[in-house]
Amino acid sequence: MIRSIGGISFIAFVLFFATNLAFSLPVNKLITQLESSTKEKKTTECASLCVKLEEYARDKKDWPLAARAISHGIVIDCMLKKGSSEDNIRTLQKLVNKCKQPNLKTLLTMVLAEWYWGYYSARRSKFLDRSSVADEANADVTTWDRDRLFQEIEGLFEKAAGSTD
Repeated sequence: MIRSIGGISFIAFVLFFATNLAFSLPVNKLITQLESSTKEKKTTECASLCVKLEEYARDKKDWPLAARAISHGIVIDCMLKKGSSEDNIRTLQKLVNKCKQPNLKTLLTMVLAEWYWGYYSARRSKFLDRSSVADEANADVTTWDRDRLFQEIEGLFEKAAGSTD
């Protein structure tokens, strides 16, 4: 006789658990390798692992994992090229603009808003001394004043939330 656990047969429970465990092993291994490579500052290996992780996530339609892999990959790529946080923002903005998958685009938009906020937070005193920007259409974050940057951050969060106001 098969024993029942809360209405679910023991065999069904074990199969469900084993399937989920087997499914998560490859991604857990990739994430562990990525975290280890990041700690050891093996940037070339990190970049390769980010690509693999993104491919895996896209294949499984795991959009949060894909967003994590993409954003981590951008940071690693920037480190390899000795770029700046402005370069990270520009790269992510381009990816958001060309992203076709709605769930992934929403997540990347939220990451971009957070990166803009981090950019402001790290340079708060510089923004206090800036005068207003005459050219509102200017896409160069290094020339924006605080109000323009806040407008961009708010717009990104509203876009990610699906707000049309």
